[in-house]
Amino acid sequence: MTTEAAPKKELKLEIVDHMPEITKDSAVYPSIYDTNYHRSIILGYGIYNDEQAYFISYENALKDELFLAYLKDENKKKYGYDIKSAVIGSRWNGIEINGYTFDLSLASYVLEPAVKEELKYVCTHFDYEGVQYDEEVFGKGAKKHIPEDDILASHIVSKAKAIYELKDVVTKELKDKNQYELYEDIELPVTRILGEMEFAGTEIDLDVLKEMDTAFDETIEKLANDIYRISGTTFNISSPKQLGQVLFEDLGLKGGKKTKTGYSTSQDVLEKIIDAHPVVPLVLEYRMLTKLSSTYLKGLQEQVFPDNKIHTIYKQTLTHTGRLSSVDPNLQNIPVRSEEGKLIRKAFVSHNGYLVSFDYSQIELRILAHMAHVTNLIDAFNQGKDIHRHTAALVFGVKDEEVSPQMRSQAKAVNFGIIYGMSEFRLSKDIGMSISEARDFINKYFETYPEVKTYMDEVVETCKKQGYVSTLLNRKRYIPTINDKNFMVRQQAQRYAMNTPIQGTGADILKLAMIEVDKALKEKNLKSQMILQVHDELIFDVFEDELEEVMSLVKEKMENCIKMDVPLIVEGNYAKNWCELK
Repeated sequence: MTTEAAPKKELKLEIVDHMPEITKDSAVYPSIYDTNYHRSIILGYGIYNDEQAYFISYENALKDELFLAYLKDENKKKYGYDIKSAVIGSRWNGIEINGYTFDLSLASYVLEPAVKEELKYVCTHFDYEGVQYDEEVFGKGAKKHIPEDDILASHIVSKAKAIYELKDVVTKELKDKNQYELYEDIELPVTRILGEMEFAGTEIDLDVLKEMDTAFDETIEKLANDIYRISGTTFNISSPKQLGQVLFEDLGLKGGKKTKTGYSTSQDVLEKIIDAHPVVPLVLEYRMLTKLSSTYLKGLQEQVFPDNKIHTIYKQTLTHTGRLSSVDPNLQNIPVRSEEGKLIRKAFVSHNGYLVSFDYSQIELRILAHMAHVTNLIDAFNQGKDIHRHTAALVFGVKDEEVSPQMRSQAKAVNFGIIYGMSEFRLSKDIGMSISEARDFINKYFETYPEVKTYMDEVVETCKKQGYVSTLLNRKRYIPTINDKNFMVRQQAQRYAMNTPIQGTGADILKLAMIEVDKALKEKNLKSQMILQVHDELIFDVFEDELEEVMSLVKEKMENCIKMDVPLIVEGNYAKNWCELK
């Protein structure tokens, strides 16, 4: 059967009940209906090479032994788009795919991290026509639907065709820009590791979540009653409009900011008036607990699969810096500052025996020392000194042992803040000093570590000339607003320019570590698994009889995955649940 696809280019394809023998390396694209491929149905598979173009429904694919054998055969080279979703989505639906050697999504992300995730946007970026937006074919929201077979087949095979035809173009550009190794040796292996982590999942003790949920509900109800009693009225505490009316009109508190819809009751506003009336701290606590309750205690219960695990999705092509993001649910964002937030981690338990956590100590400062060739910092790191105490000693002109806790705290704020292009205004706010004192402190810091100032200035100037900044492993971030006429926009761009090489290198190092650790676990035939990645931290589900070996192996691989002028140090711990890891 022949059908016509997206506008401007004709696509000849066959909808088949049994897939003919695929004779060449081909693009293989599964149609996964929902964004969460752990839960989604698969509608069918599109296959394209320059001689063959086929679509087969999922039901027919499942019965087609020859096609299943082709998909499973790792010697049959396949090209894809977001191959993690293709492999893991298929796996949930009982189909195994091996042999993916190219991922257009990852390749285009390395070249231009700002391009949106959907394939159509990537095609547009490379001036390739013939692919439609998913919304045009499936609709959206309440109107989302499965289209007629010929429309579906045309859409899916046109995507496979785009992958096939863009492969060489994109590969050439990666090589021309010296970014092929970043794509081939880091992003591709990492996507396979992430897929295995997602599929393995993280064990949840539902009883712990339910007990906490009940306890939170009781505390929230008591808080609400206290708020009503103290304010002298019953109202919807979660309504900014009603809360603003109670605080700034009924109770007459000062500091209210009137907006079009009423008074602002943002976190900042309430924190400024926290001592003005006993009801304000109660409202802040109520807000914090209701958010934790709905987002995590109730929200996480809904995300637990029949295997008693949560299977998150790691977005590999979302950030501009190369950092990974976790969604559906976001396991990187579970609060650690509040005691209540920490308790939620109690529900994350080991399936095999122990959870093991390793995270890098001060990795971004170490990267800054290396990239900016900061002699004093490099020496201090190599001597194993407390870097914040040492910085304070140099800035304040005292011996390391004479540094007070306050001096160390101030130095710590600058050490970390400088990486993000922290302004004197922000520093003054963060550590409670005047703007002129903060300015003096930053000036002294740059006198102490002159290479940092030189490096930051050079990064900004280079970005102004070439339009992008790079990490140690040549991950590039394009910052077109670096020469913007608007001062505020330009300042923001300069902060991106200063921070991205450091944060991006940190992300690259963590990916290198994941690859090295994963390789070592497999080489030693260990059953323990890497299950979570949270910024600078890797978490493993470890069998008791492998605990000692895994602790030693992970530490060694993480600390030696890259050679720099300063040592990389990781700190490891193990426990029965995530809360006790720290």
